[in-house]
Amino acid sequence: MAAGASGVGGIGPSPNTPRKSPMSSATTIQPATTIQTPSTTQRIRLRRGRGAPPVAAGCSSTVWEDAGIPHRLYRRARGRSSVAERGVGCALALLAASAALLLAGAAAAQSPGEPARTGVRIDFPRGPVIASSRITGLAGAFTGVAEGIDGALKNPASLANRPEHATSWFDVDVAFDLLNTTGDAIDFDADGVPGAAGASFQAINIGLALQLDGFAVGVLAAIDDWSGGKDATALDGNLVDLILGVAQAFGGGEVIVGAGLNVRAFTLTEQSGASLDLASETYDFGVLWRPAGYQWRVGAQLRLGGVLAPTGDPASNLSPGHEVRDAVAPWQLGLGVSHRWAADPERPYNAPLRRATPAIDRRYLLLTADVVISGAVPGAVNLEGFVGGAPRRAGVTPTASLHLGAEGEVLHDRLRARVGTYLEPVRASNDGFGRLHITGGAELHLFELGPLDLKASFAFDMAAGFNNILFGVGLWN
Repeated sequence: MAAGASGVGGIGPSPNTPRKSPMSSATTIQPATTIQTPSTTQRIRLRRGRGAPPVAAGCSSTVWEDAGIPHRLYRRARGRSSVAERGVGCALALLAASAALLLAGAAAAQSPGEPARTGVRIDFPRGPVIASSRITGLAGAFTGVAEGIDGALKNPASLANRPEHATSWFDVDVAFDLLNTTGDAIDFDADGVPGAAGASFQAINIGLALQLDGFAVGVLAAIDDWSGGKDATALDGNLVDLILGVAQAFGGGEVIVGAGLNVRAFTLTEQSGASLDLASETYDFGVLWRPAGYQWRVGAQLRLGGVLAPTGDPASNLSPGHEVRDAVAPWQLGLGVSHRWAADPERPYNAPLRRATPAIDRRYLLLTADVVISGAVPGAVNLEGFVGGAPRRAGVTPTASLHLGAEGEVLHDRLRARVGTYLEPVRASNDGFGRLHITGGAELHLFELGPLDLKASFAFDMAAGFNNILFGVGLWN
């Protein structure tokens, strides 16, 4: 069976024809991909963590000068009258400068004198819920809750949505979660074709947020490791999803908006040592509406799609049968709503930020729901099929998923429990209705360590061909 999608190769202009960009003169070729039997299936190891491009950490004139942006705009951003305004100005400056640098790099990468790449295009969706213990326990239904640094992956506005007890001008939020997938036949992309026996998957989510009144800035890193074997045909893949985000609350927190610079880097490495690095920089946007006096919230997130293009020598690639032109992370739109019932009637869900009073009874029940739509990636193949030698068309049409979750504090200021479910769409050939997941978890209030009030958390996600457990630590809110 031939590969499920075609690669693109550039045809250089002749001396007698007008110069065109490689894309305008592209033709289609068929990648040389070999059919593999299940016993000889090549396998992949994904480790989100190696080869991540650096992310600017501050707002300096150097960033602006390198991007060719007038210096007076930098001075205007730095000259805001308040800390929050300066933070927003610098954050927008950073995003604008990054966009300018990204466009400049893309223009340089499309130079007519540069040899064109051949190979397949890989569909690179997020797949199952890979997030913190709380978000996993709620089946990913967090866009309309949007609380804490771990929520930045689902809605950047969560950075500035401070917990009820946080009444000081400055506050910190931290999160750390470790995920491990169990079982011997992991089917990561829900296409019904499991990977090799002995495959495993691990992930780490780690984040830090600084909250200054209604303004917040944070960084969240999702680092994954997928090991599928050590035979000579195995591939290593390294992937990182890094978000540098900012958020600002308005009207006492009734409306919160956020944005994030999203850096993705992906490396494929063969056992021979040959490797291919791909990377992209895109943006996330989020908004949360917390109407005062009501027990519900509405949130939305837009994650722009990105083409992970090769970053090394354009002439280099993997061995025949493994040529990769690029990988495409589709755009993603999430819409969410949540509703909370509190045992203490004087404890509103949407209290003004920094003005909440201590609750006599903290018990509550929270219900939340998300709808997530992911864009199509025409002409792409699925990642698992590609490394296994039998790629299937993937991302042919947009897909949608439904996420439902419930959370309750069952013991006052001590224990919370969660349960949820979601339907994961099938993007490989769009075969089947989808894969149903059942999730759950718990969170235990531990003790105070100096200024930090610590918690321990646990979560699980069960589905056909995909089962994982998570353990995490963070701050009790």
